[in-house]
Amino acid sequence: MNGVLHACSVVMGKTIGSGSDKKRIQKEAYSMVMIGLVGGSLVGIVTLLFGSPFVSLYALSPEAAVYARNFMLIFAAIWPFSGVEMTGMVAVLRAGGDGKMGLICDIFSMWLLTIPAAAICAFWFGASPYLVVTIIKLNIAIEAIVSVLRIYSEKWIRNLTH
Repeated sequence: MNGVLHACSVVMGKTIGSGSDKKRIQKEAYSMVMIGLVGGSLVGIVTLLFGSPFVSLYALSPEAAVYARNFMLIFAAIWPFSGVEMTGMVAVLRAGGDGKMGLICDIFSMWLLTIPAAAICAFWFGASPYLVVTIIKLNIAIEAIVSVLRIYSEKWIRNLTH
């Protein structure tokens, strides 16, 4: 997915830098987010299909193998959001000159929301490791939603070549 993210970033930067109108830029941005959604969904499906056989390659205790397989389910569920977050927040918004949104969103969603919530759930309430990992991974879903909303607003489009 990183290769897709960087390719989308180059294409978006070129489109904006060439002076394209906002309608074309928006259309390309939405296309890139869809590429991220489809790519992330495919990676999620691959994780579902091959996660358990992959875990079987290792000499794990039965309990550790169950944890690993269940964590794979959580990761598979988050992959579509990760694809959207990568292409939306990183590729489109940064290439469009709105890197500050990614910084703000990272600080808020990760450091002020999901990590403290996961720590509280784990250490104060004794939540299961599955819930703790799910809470930590929710920052990806939050960032995906924020990136789509930001792209929709058109406030992110800045030509950095002028």
